[in-house]
Amino acid sequence: MVEKLITSVAEYERRARGLLPSDLFSRWFGSLDDPHWLTNRNNESAFDRVFLRPRVLAARPDVSLSTTVLGEEIDLPVLLAPAGAQMRFHPEGEAATARAGARSGTVFCLSTGSSCSIEEVRDAGTGPLWFQLYVFKDRGLTKSLIERAEAAGYRAIIVTVDEPATRTGERDGSSNAFRESRQPANMTSNQTPFGNLRGTGINDEELIIEAMEPRLDWGVIDWVKSVTNLPVVVKGIQTAEDARLCVEHGVEGLVVSNHGGHTLHGAYPTILTLPEVADVVGDAAEIYLDGGIRRGTDVLKAVAAGARAVLIGRAMYWGLAAGGEDGVHEVLGVLREELLLASIFCSVDDIRKVDPSLVRFPVQ
Repeated sequence: MVEKLITSVAEYERRARGLLPSDLFSRWFGSLDDPHWLTNRNNESAFDRVFLRPRVLAARPDVSLSTTVLGEEIDLPVLLAPAGAQMRFHPEGEAATARAGARSGTVFCLSTGSSCSIEEVRDAGTGPLWFQLYVFKDRGLTKSLIERAEAAGYRAIIVTVDEPATRTGERDGSSNAFRESRQPANMTSNQTPFGNLRGTGINDEELIIEAMEPRLDWGVIDWVKSVTNLPVVVKGIQTAEDARLCVEHGVEGLVVSNHGGHTLHGAYPTILTLPEVADVVGDAAEIYLDGGIRRGTDVLKAVAAGARAVLIGRAMYWGLAAGGEDGVHEVLGVLREELLLASIFCSVDDIRKVDPSLVRFPVQ
């Protein structure tokens, strides 16, 4: 049982930094003064440029933090993002995280690049599950992943579109930490670290990049929709123009995301992108946001600006490293408590009623 650390997400980051190998922590999360992680830091710091406009003398005795995502009732507007290789952070990997999501009453999103398989995660938890899809050149393999997720009771397919099958040599080429960080320490060299890709011959990070479709277009979204009856969510939207195309192609949801700053250096912070996306999407699709969520006030700002819910990745990893299932559950508890207090201070009695009048964005 992990020590109860209901203080802040930053405390879990500090604990994880002390527990994880320094190369792994640096490659996965970066450090404050690392210029290669500037885009991620901008995601985080941009929340400080968005201000709350609290209403007073209108408090209610009860506050509801529950909402719905794709028709699913959840207890708070925070989802667990699809993030791979979780056995590098705890021996139980995604199975532990899925159980924490179920305990917290929210959705766990499983990565294609997960340590545990679609079926193993389904068997581990009772909460709602979404599956994140990387599109492979082999459409048969891609379709089989979708079919396995459907058969296992997953309730949505998230197509990631903001990470072409390539890596920047400046950050990845200087160290073997990225390649090694995908491989659980107790796994032999002839086994794949990717639970969903056993038996495919895709045994390491370089091979999965080689197998991925390097140039996606909107036809891929149409194809995914044609082979599944599940709702389709597009993850990686960063402009109003692409948000409008999501609507035109009939997707049920989209995630405003720049892949946590991992891919394109200099991408605009996601919270500052959110208003233009919300303006063009309206009620035609559900909008989610990831990137930089560290406090309950960040969640409140994002929801006020048009997001149905947010996704957390780094905070989830830190909780997992600090205490496995209990650690992830506690991180969600920190955000729940902070969101509750922020809602009380702003006289919000129902998170579903929050609107843009609650926030003030910087003048463009």
